[in-house]
Amino acid sequence: MTAGQWMAARAPWLMLAVFLGQAGVLSLLRSGTSYDGAEQLIYTQVFDFGYGRSQPPLFTWMLLGMQQVFGVSQIAENLLKFALLGAGFAAIWRIAVALGSDRVVAAAAMVSLFLTVEIGFEAQRNYTHSVLLFALTGWIAVIYLGLLERRSVGQYLLMGALMGAVMLSKYNAALMIFALVVADLSLREAGVFRAKASGLVWLVAAVVGLPHAIWAVANPDEVFALSAGFVGGQAPSLAATAVRGVGAYLEAALGLLGPLALVAGIAMVWRQRPAVAVPKGAEARRVLWRWVLLMAIAGLLVTLLTTATVVRMRWLIPLCVPLVPLSICAVLARAPRATGGVMAVGLILGVVSVAGQWVQSLWINPRTDYDYAALATDMAEAGLPMDIVAVSYAEFANLRLYGVDRVVVPVLPDPAALAPDAATAIWAAGRDGDAARVEAFAGALGLCADGPGTPRTLARRHGEGGLEVFVMPVTAAACAD
Repeated sequence: MTAGQWMAARAPWLMLAVFLGQAGVLSLLRSGTSYDGAEQLIYTQVFDFGYGRSQPPLFTWMLLGMQQVFGVSQIAENLLKFALLGAGFAAIWRIAVALGSDRVVAAAAMVSLFLTVEIGFEAQRNYTHSVLLFALTGWIAVIYLGLLERRSVGQYLLMGALMGAVMLSKYNAALMIFALVVADLSLREAGVFRAKASGLVWLVAAVVGLPHAIWAVANPDEVFALSAGFVGGQAPSLAATAVRGVGAYLEAALGLLGPLALVAGIAMVWRQRPAVAVPKGAEARRVLWRWVLLMAIAGLLVTLLTTATVVRMRWLIPLCVPLVPLSICAVLARAPRATGGVMAVGLILGVVSVAGQWVQSLWINPRTDYDYAALATDMAEAGLPMDIVAVSYAEFANLRLYGVDRVVVPVLPDPAALAPDAATAIWAAGRDGDAARVEAFAGALGLCADGPGTPRTLARRHGEGGLEVFVMPVTAAACAD
């Protein structure tokens, strides 16, 4: 066995080690977390069966568990997120092997994920729920392919648990599940979901998802809180809106998958005739291609039926799970001499993506470079309450990492449940209307100004500039005066 073959056989573990190392490095480099991470700092203040902002609760529950071990810290979030990212990459390797490819080709397929910017770069930079969706979709595919080869009650039970869990990661997982089931049923008697034991899948999934489903029925406004953001500028007619929606969908698909298609196309220059024979996996490849097609059609239909004119690339991440290994394995079966080149491109982009986070964290993204510790210390030394009331959380939620007990913001489903008797109202000086909005929100919580607002600077540690903020004590006692 050559060194390359040895590494390819252990590629999932090596990638997991890289990602866990990245979790540690970013926890040291960053002073604050990402936008999505700040949202999690808000929601992990309480345990509930739902949290709003059109996001299911599973990632928040998992992070709450991590915080019991590591405290309210960046390492808690980063270890969770990067472990999930590593699990998703490992699933792609397993899928490629199940499709009949050797381990070197499987490793090339795995690192080709770095060609998709949403998984290779943005997942490291920002995402939470989408990373969980990616990992769970990957392992649903792995378990499905195992069931396709050999039926097992245990695997059906595991499939059910994963199906329930993925619906608790992102609501658009429903399209992925629907497409997989329809693709499977097209196999007729060979279908995994035609077996009687498949009923266990839906039973277990229902049990896993029931608590949140009950919450969602009782809180529909929270479930659809961000639905208005799916619609951009409406066109003058329904047909024009449909054209705009289709265009947005195709643009997102091209942005997500274009680099992958480009590399695959270039690799085909080295194709040979006849193609390298792949001894197994024909049925698996057939059903996964149908899964890809049905997912794409389902997403496009939902875009049209909802008159959406905004489609984000991250919403299409489940497409990458079957498509990346399918396409890379198919190309390298016809162009085996391109395996090294595809591997090299993926690895180079991987290095750029990993190291790029370091630059991004220190010099580009101010939210991960602000000196939150200094502001928290300043508040404590000034005798200000160490609970915060704010109307935005992207920056101020990070103060939880440095001794602030509670951060109460309007996006919480029940902010009054966290309202303290005394808090510090905080707002950014340059944001029009924030001062009035914070004061009104504090008043709704039964808190009134107990002193003047005073300026502070949330300075940068490395990059230039800072954020000018105001802090003001607000108390329940002041409302009684």
